Amino acid sequence: MREREREREVIEIKMKSIIVMMMACVSMMTRNTVSGFTSLGTNKSNLSFLPKRKAPPTALSMSDKGGGGGSTEKARGKKRGLSTITKDRTELKSEEDKKPEEMWRVILHNDEINTFQYAVIAICKTIGTIDRKKAFDMCVVTHAEGKCTLTKSYKDQAMKYCLGLQRNGLTASIAPDSKFDGGGEPEAGGQE
Repeated sequence: MREREREREVIEIKMKSIIVMMMACVSMMTRNTVSGFTSLGTNKSNLSFLPKRKAPPTALSMSDKGGGGGSTEKARGKKRGLSTITKDRTELKSEEDKKPEEMWRVILHNDEINTFQYAVIAICKTIGTIDRKKAFDMCVVTHAEGKCTLTKSYKDQAMKYCLGLQRNGLTASIAPDSKFDGGGEPEAGGQE
């Protein structure tokens, strides 16, 4: 009976990971950006890591006869008498973009399903800067305290690490370093 419950839990966790990956793929395809943060669940606020799309260049067509002036580049079309002028649009940077980027923590959560050996291999494979000994120590901290900070990095990289760990079946999330309030600090640390 316990084995069936365990199998059911494993299947549920894998299904959740698949749903998260599918949501990430769909959101990358549609390029929706929603401000917000935190762990990778099933809410839309987790799409804030996606890059913002720049406006495409505007194409104008006009005749060669005078007018227009200016210092934009002209690219001639194949037909005579027509030319295409492309003008790049530049977006103004808001004050949010000027702030220095803060560090994010990649957090491993205890799942009672994966073995230490499997978790160590998955951590080393996903986060190349962590060796087997540090990964094992982090697994011990995770097992004892329920969670452990694997590494700190910029948000884009932290998202990649988190998704990689989830693809390997581990339970992971990210949190801004400034708003992190819960132990799980390994003594040896990752990239800290």
